Amino acid sequence: MLASDITSRAALVLQDDGNVRWTTSELYKWISDGQRVIALVRPDSCAKNETLTLVAGTRQTIPATGIRLLDVIRNINANNTPGRVVRIVDRESLDAQDYNWHNAAAGPTINFTQDNRDPDHFYVYPPAAAGQKLEILYSANPTEVTSGGQTLSVNDIYAEPLFNYVLYRAYSKDAEFGGNAALAQGYVSMFNALLGLKTSKDFAFSPDANKPGASPNVMAVRAGGV
Repeated sequence: MLASDITSRAALVLQDDGNVRWTTSELYKWISDGQRVIALVRPDSCAKNETLTLVAGTRQTIPATGIRLLDVIRNINANNTPGRVVRIVDRESLDAQDYNWHNAAAGPTINFTQDNRDPDHFYVYPPAAAGQKLEILYSANPTEVTSGGQTLSVNDIYAEPLFNYVLYRAYSKDAEFGGNAALAQGYVSMFNALLGLKTSKDFAFSPDANKPGASPNVMAVRAGGV
């Protein structure tokens, strides 16, 4: 999806085909802001799967463009073939088993642990040797939009929420005129509703949420209880 796909639709609704009242540069800024809000609410909207080269030790950092670690999937061998899988574990479990696990001998990663209060770092066990590699999944910071031909960072499925966000910002600019304040409120409400609906439906049909032993809240979601 290109930025121009959003700006052209917005211009039609705003009845501003020449982008006189609402310039394209303004619309690009609002698209950028909208993508960041979507990424804040739905980190998976701009998920990236990459191979990360580790530094020596337990503490690791996701790529500079990342905003949150989503998962650590597997080791990558020196010849770039898939290695053993990596499983998440509570830090308290590692601490209880070995008070000195941060200083253990280096080896291929068996477990990782991560604290949501520090979303761009994680810890691996055993400690890594410099140059080891892991395949990770992380949420990337959306790229600032500067032209209509630029591909958007969020998945195409978020076109409708993003479109509503841009209209919200556009009408907020002229909120003192007529019913524009009400229009702005209507569009931001639709934006929030669309994101909330997608979240609940994704959860209802998620393989993770529906596996044996998943939270009983799944049944409430699938029954329309959320």
